[in-house]
Amino acid sequence: MYNSIGCQHTVAVAVGCSKVEYPAQYESEELLKDGSRLRIRPIRLEDAEAWVDFVSRLGLYTKYLRFHHVPKKMGMEDALHFCTVDYKDSFALVAEIFRECRWSIVAIGRYYRLPSRYTAEFALVVEDAYQGKGIGTKMMECLVNAARDNDITTFVGDVLVENDKMMAVLKDYGFQITSELKAGVYRVTFPITKVGS
Repeated sequence: MYNSIGCQHTVAVAVGCSKVEYPAQYESEELLKDGSRLRIRPIRLEDAEAWVDFVSRLGLYTKYLRFHHVPKKMGMEDALHFCTVDYKDSFALVAEIFRECRWSIVAIGRYYRLPSRYTAEFALVVEDAYQGKGIGTKMMECLVNAARDNDITTFVGDVLVENDKMMAVLKDYGFQITSELKAGVYRVTFPITKVGS
């Protein structure tokens, strides 16, 4: 479990006509193997510009693995869509590294609840230069904790057959994965309930 970081302010995010409290309890901080400080926290609407910067730094192949195609240049409209969450049925986390005198997003993980209520579709992407440092596994742990708190018991996701790194993250975390391969895409399904629950 990651150490909690105190939050001195409360941020309310507009979702539809209601206000949603920023869930500061999901903020955490870790030291990576190379000594870098990694900060994980829920995404905020004001992250939109940083989201655009993050996506622009992703390599073409990483974009392909995440979106299953190489998208056109993504701008502020896309960012506002991806940064607008209700922290319950839609939830996203960012991982940040302090570099060049500021915190910079290096990974994003998210889930969207499906109509089945207890199932959510997940997605995760790590900036190329920070892959292989354990960030994906840390993000998955935090995302799973948030999903459990919101009564989600199962994650599903579409993973391209060549996306060995994503499959490794899932296996490293110890999920009992079932998968179905169709047209070069694995549809993976795994329970996120705690053992014994």
